[in-house]
Amino acid sequence: MSMKIMLEKHVKTAIILSILLLCVPITASAFRNSLGMDMLPIKGGSFVMGSEKGRGGEDEMPAHEVTLGPFYISDTEVTIAQWKVFCGSSGTSWNKWNDIAAYSPADIYPVCFVSWEDAKEFCNWLSAKEGRTYRLPTEAEWEYAARGGLQGMSFPWGDQEPDGTQCNFADRLEFEKEKDIWADQNIADGYAYCAPARAYAPNGFGLYNMAGNLWEWCEDWYCATYYRESPSKDPAGPSSGRLRSVRGGAWCFHPDMLRVSNRYGADPTLRSGFTGFRIVAMEE
Repeated sequence: MSMKIMLEKHVKTAIILSILLLCVPITASAFRNSLGMDMLPIKGGSFVMGSEKGRGGEDEMPAHEVTLGPFYISDTEVTIAQWKVFCGSSGTSWNKWNDIAAYSPADIYPVCFVSWEDAKEFCNWLSAKEGRTYRLPTEAEWEYAARGGLQGMSFPWGDQEPDGTQCNFADRLEFEKEKDIWADQNIADGYAYCAPARAYAPNGFGLYNMAGNLWEWCEDWYCATYYRESPSKDPAGPSSGRLRSVRGGAWCFHPDMLRVSNRYGADPTLRSGFTGFRIVAMEE
């Protein structure tokens, strides 16, 4: 083969490769923000949100297809360490350290006793600090992220009921402290109250504790009938309401409450030992 023909082939190959590279979408990379939070990219896409009849509550129906744009989400719930920075820098009036000590005893644990309003104050402070938009996840973003790429499953790891190795829920250790009648006294997950933010294995998207540990505040107003009328693209919840949505269940709740499609509404001023949050950031 002549040198000229070989050169022409190399040039053609280079052109083809260049065209193919231009057609490949650029995938966002994870980033670590100024608080040391690892923000993981969720590329977006379509999934079936909610539950089929017989698998969940009426407020989870009808199951419907939702399409989301890309976003980032923190791999853990906001931790005590990160909350301390916020409290020291923002001038917030929040001061529940005495209440929190028994439930989240160290910096690596998630912060609790935060209301929806407290969580929003954190997001607004961090947005101003870093010059990018942080907020709470919408219910749709939260459920899509919690599923971790699985379709139609009850939990972030599949359909298997939790056995103490996947998540933190009402078990024998919790029963010994709180005497909750729905606690499973045959199982010990290692924690009576909150577990560290990176306890247990992450889901398919690399996210920790998307089931159990703490209920997580979402951006949306809660409405039991919203799925009957919600838009199919980037649903953001009703325009008004009385309660805010929380997702994921907590250390003191029965496994059925930990299902990825389970929904619950709470007073946005509620501060309890079983509510916390994680955050999302938008692509720049």
